[in-house]
Amino acid sequence: MGDSPLTEAGRAQVRGHLDWLQTRPPDHLLASPLGRTRATAAILAQGLGLVPQFDPALRERCMGCFEGWTLEEIRRAHPDEHARREAEPWSWRPPGGENYPDLLARTAPLVEQLRTHPAECLLVVSHGTLARPLLGRLLGLEPATMLVLMAPNDLAYRVDLTPAEGPRASHVRGGVEHPGLLLRGP
Repeated sequence: MGDSPLTEAGRAQVRGHLDWLQTRPPDHLLASPLGRTRATAAILAQGLGLVPQFDPALRERCMGCFEGWTLEEIRRAHPDEHARREAEPWSWRPPGGENYPDLLARTAPLVEQLRTHPAECLLVVSHGTLARPLLGRLLGLEPATMLVLMAPNDLAYRVDLTPAEGPRASHVRGGVEHPGLLLRGP
């Protein structure tokens, strides 16, 4: 649940997202209250003429005693914990932190709010790790698919919850929209 600042590269990525967002402007902006997403939301709000609403359910995964550590740092300093994470990425809970089932539980009420939100087009600004269970629950994905769902900072997802055949998603990178989710290969 680290609260890192938005870098200049991040600001450039957000400005890039503004171009495609203006093709179908959202009418509501919901964001994580953490620093990087607050800064992202501020840029988007200014460019789109929106007032952001902040929801603590969108904050990043809490990594407990490993907050702010890279995976390589965990591997070197705590090889047993790293091995547990590698063996059971879905259920591994860092000491004092959250695992994916915890994230699903935390975001469950929010997902129901998103499904019934009155906005015609709702923009959600969140974090990479949290995007997996959030999108997973919205789209009805299995845990194995959620774990390989790509969510780097330069990628955005568009989710349409209205089709009769069920929700559908596309991913946007470099201002170009592509059908489907972006998944990590084997």
